[in-house]
Amino acid sequence: DLATITQSYWTLSKNASIDLLSGVAGHFTTIAQLLKEPHSTPIYEKLCALASENALLLGKTFHDIREYDLAWEYYKFSLKVAQDTLNTDLWANGVGRIALLLIYWGQPQQALPLLHEAQKKEIHNQRLKPWLSAIEAEIHAMRGNVDDCKRSLERAKSVQLPASLSDDIYVT
Repeated sequence: DLATITQSYWTLSKNASIDLLSGVAGHFTTIAQLLKEPHSTPIYEKLCALASENALLLGKTFHDIREYDLAWEYYKFSLKVAQDTLNTDLWANGVGRIALLLIYWGQPQQALPLLHEAQKKEIHNQRLKPWLSAIEAEIHAMRGNVDDCKRSLERAKSVQLPASLSDDIYVT
């Protein structure tokens, strides 16, 4: 049920980030409280994934409302939990979001090593790799690296994705 609520918040966040802030924050708090109790390993890992995912969603929400310092903190938390639990999809999504924040802050060169590392990971969500490549292309374009930009765009375009966005659970 907690995963269903999280997915609903992701879906709603496409159009109404600020309106969801208190609900997402409350949901995150509930998950964090549940993590303080003893659980079997599978339940604990699922709760960690939900905590990471909700931190990512909070970071996205703060990014959307231009509270970039708060977004950064939630993104960092999400990355740490995703990395600790070996959840490469959540980690890669967090890397992409941090890269977008670094672009906004005028530090795109700092995002490139993270993006390259994420591209090497085994990612299950088929939408993440082309999204990461598109972010990388944007960084190369900003830096005037035309050939690298074109290569990144070609990598992004080479992935066949379904026309429907129903599988875009992280709103990339």
